[in-house]
Amino acid sequence: MTDVYKIYGDIIDLPNHRSEKRPHMSMSDRAAQFAPFAALRGYDEQIDSSTAGVLGADYRNDLFADEDNYIETGDVD
Repeated sequence: MTDVYKIYGDIIDLPNHRSEKRPHMSMSDRAAQFAPFAALRGYDEQIDSSTAGVLGADYRNDLFADEDNYIETGDVD
């Protein structure tokens, strides 16, 4: 018996409950409930603008070059 069955064995094989009163919600409607940052339109652009002002306009290219180097070599520097 795996740890999962030890912990959840009493409920793991129960049928999935579906409400008889409410219609099944579509996946896109469910996803919309978990998209809280959609209200922050322009937020990413503002962060990029602020960061570029502090670190320089090419900061993203430098970051990506560092990430590529790390992926290829495993070297942090």
